[in-house]
Formats: sequence, structure tokens, C-alpha cells
Amino acid sequence: AGPQSCISLIDPIVNHPAVKVLNLENRSRRKLKPKHKYLFEDDPNDNGSNNEVMSILQRKQLRLFNQLGRIACETGVVPRKELFETYAAALYIHMEFPTTTSNE
Repeated sequence: AGPQSCISLIDPIVNHPAVKVLNLENRSRRKLKPKHKYLFEDDPNDNGSNNEVMSILQRKQLRLFNQLGRIACETGVVPRKELFETYAAALYIHMEFPTTTSNE
């Protein structure tokens, strides 16, 4: 699992609808607020058949990201751009250093 597999995992995050609405390029240091929670709602109609392009793993990652986004909005302390950058970094780290079950 190299960088290429991570790129496909972050596609749903990079293309997340909140990216445009939050204007990350110009207002990156502004904090997420409770009023932004609606941007991270999961699509209740997405049972997997609506979006054939996204893999099951990508949908799972997107749901996890949306949950994290809603929590970040509730706290009101996370800068907008930091949420996206930190989550992408976590995906890369997770892919590069997978968990092991050995006692080494």
C-alpha cells in the first residue's frame, strides 16, 4: 500500500462539498463552528448503489470524516483547513504504517 492507494482514499475528502463552501484557500484559519455541521451530514440515501465510482472503503472513510467534521464543528476550536490536512495526513500514516498483531 503506497502513496497511490492513499490518493484514492483522500479523493472523497478533497472533493468534499464543504471544501468550496468553507473557502479553504482564503479563510483557512477561521474555525469550524456549530453552524457548519450541516456540511458534514451523511447522505441518508447513499446505500452504495447511488455512487458506483466510490469504493466501499472510500464511503467508509467519508462517513468517518463526516463524523469527525461534525465533532470538530461542535467544539468550535478547529481551523477549517486543519481538519482536511490532518485527516489526509492520518490516512497516509495509517496506510504507510499499518497496525500489526504481533508483540514485537
